[in-house]
Amino acid sequence: MSLKKLIFFVTSGPANPSQATRAFRFAKTAHAEGLPAEVRLAGEAVLFARTQEFAALPSDSPLREHMQAVMDTPEIKVTLCPVSAQRHVLTKEHLVHPRFEFKYLAKVLREVSEGSAEFIYLG
Repeated sequence: MSLKKLIFFVTSGPANPSQATRAFRFAKTAHAEGLPAEVRLAGEAVLFARTQEFAALPSDSPLREHMQAVMDTPEIKVTLCPVSAQRHVLTKEHLVHPRFEFKYLAKVLREVSEGSAEFIYLG
């Protein structure tokens, strides 16, 4: 039996970083338990993927800690909504990590519909 990938979906941006913190923490925990995981950033949450935004996080920030742990774990994907990224003028050159990738919502929904992924909305 293959395990479903858990997609931790977050849309809240810098005004409420706790949602993104949870998404990265949950993905890290899922991976530690041997579960496939992905962090999905959409809406204002795509801003966390911008190098400049990440650099502005305090060094003791829980978001920075969990994001760094995910960036150090190649098995955990981080995907961004291309429509949200375009709205916030975020291109591949702006991304904090080269493994972060753009992925259309239609592909995420197809994975869920086909049963290979579970969608977990965190706000």
